[in-house]
Amino acid sequence: LTTIAEQMGVERNRLSVPITVIGSIVIIGFKDKNSTGVTIEKAISAYLANNPALFSQNDRKWLAEKKIDLPWFGELQLSNFSLPILAVIIGLADGFNPCAMWVLVYLISLLISIRERKKIWVLVGSFVLASGILYFLFMTAWLNVFLLIGYIRSVTIVIGLFAMGAGIMNIRTYIVSHGSPSCAISDTASQQRTRGKIKNIIHQPLSVAT
Repeated sequence: LTTIAEQMGVERNRLSVPITVIGSIVIIGFKDKNSTGVTIEKAISAYLANNPALFSQNDRKWLAEKKIDLPWFGELQLSNFSLPILAVIIGLADGFNPCAMWVLVYLISLLISIRERKKIWVLVGSFVLASGILYFLFMTAWLNVFLLIGYIRSVTIVIGLFAMGAGIMNIRTYIVSHGSPSCAISDTASQQRTRGKIKNIIHQPLSVAT
């Protein structure tokens, strides 16, 4: 893939799958049969007729686009977003899970009872900020890892198998719990310890350590 990309003048940061090469035409990605499908047909016609004019500049417009379609957000052009913004979007999407939510909900319920607006803003704001920083660090770490070893076949196979295993475990959890939200990362005892730590922090005076 990288060899062909170099031969066709495709920059490495634009590499994704699928990549279709028809003569001198490179088509990156596949949206649907009515857009990419038609473009591929035009490229084949131009190649068979040996007439590049059959494949116009208008047909090339979307070739560099990398879009995702998200609920509520709609269609997003990934190239328009920096890594921190992508970290925020993915963090928001992943935030709606019981493993992240129970800590935040418990924290807010304790803070409401003390009725100190400043402390609420500082503690909840710190929690959200720390979560955002962690997501950003995870993304930069993964990005650098994949830039380093992402094109090694054995590594991608191992990561793919791991992802499939995690998916199977999630399906199993969904079936066992009959679809109810669950967090298997921590047991009841560790959750109680976390609650105790949160309670201690909240009842202490605000400081840099907080």
